[in-house]
Amino acid sequence: MDTHVFYWHLEGGDKLPPSIQSILSQAQAGNAILVISHIVLAELFFLLQKYRQASRLAQILKSIQNSPAFRIEPILLEDI
Repeated sequence: MDTHVFYWHLEGGDKLPPSIQSILSQAQAGNAILVISHIVLAELFFLLQKYRQASRLAQILKSIQNSPAFRIEPILLEDI
């Protein structure tokens, strides 16, 4: 999942195109799993700092870990 797509999803998803909103809805309904890389989490941290929202990070991470719609995965050299 892209960092900005994930951020706008957290903000309510109004800025996302219908096709992306559909994919997110499928994941929330249990019909898909969205993979979030460690890089996305790092970029999200910096994005939240930029918008002075860094205090939200712990709750966001907890939500990701507790949701069957998301899976955190590393990006390995063989993935590139």
